[in-house]
Amino acid sequence: MTAKQRKVRRRRQLLKGPHGGMQLVLTEDVQHLGKQGDVVEVKPGYARNFLIPRGMAAVPTEHNLRLLEPTRSASSRPVKPALPTCA
Repeated sequence: MTAKQRKVRRRRQLLKGPHGGMQLVLTEDVQHLGKQGDVVEVKPGYARNFLIPRGMAAVPTEHNLRLLEPTRSASSRPVKPALPTCA
């Protein structure tokens, strides 16, 4: 094989945020982090060891973002305040 015919292996790198952490999309509400559908940046160890194994977050691929779009639009709707009842 010559140098031109070699296959180049490409690593599947996860998206990195502006501060160097991993970017994830939350599949559940996580206290002190964000709500379902938010794209957040966390430390790699927290993502790898806690969020992803418990199913609380996923890698923000185009497919995953499309799956979570209905929940994001439903949660962004304004909630009507309850009318006070006269007793």
